[in-house]
Amino acid sequence: MNTSGGWERLAPKLDATRRRVQSLEWEPARRNSFVTYTVERDSAYADLDGERLLMMSGYSYLGLAGDERVVAAAKAAVDLYGTGNHGVRALAGSIPLHEELEAEVARFAGRQEAMVFGSGYAANVGTVGGLVGGGDTVFIDKYDHASIVDGCRLSGATVTRFRHNDVDHLDRRLAAASPDGIRL
Repeated sequence: MNTSGGWERLAPKLDATRRRVQSLEWEPARRNSFVTYTVERDSAYADLDGERLLMMSGYSYLGLAGDERVVAAAKAAVDLYGTGNHGVRALAGSIPLHEELEAEVARFAGRQEAMVFGSGYAANVGTVGGLVGGGDTVFIDKYDHASIVDGCRLSGATVTRFRHNDVDHLDRRLAAASPDGIRL
């Protein structure tokens, strides 16, 4: 395997990224890329070095993780199922709780069935791959999340990007694309 040129081309980009992080004014980001914080039990906020911040990087942005009903349900689930199946469903399988949740989501949404994923990333990758494949074309905004981009690429569909929020550019991309297959 020829690896010449690989590291040499990547190193300057890594150095530039390191310099950018070090130039940030936010002290915790300079100290460590893994920030330690305290999450308030009953809210979507965290305390970081005495500053109260809205925690948008976790999954409790609605503040429900500390809700007494959610905590009680989690305790009951641990009593019944233990700490889980110790792996992602694709590898470790489902427990009845997964199927109960999907049935409840389907009922809530007025659908026959629903599928629940363990993360937003998995949801985007899995959903896109279930909708399109080889011979199809997906049109995505330039700034779509990496999970959407990965889902499109892994699906085997042709991926066509358009400028951020530019409907005219999207129209031109649609007009130029193959009419064959699904166009998403």
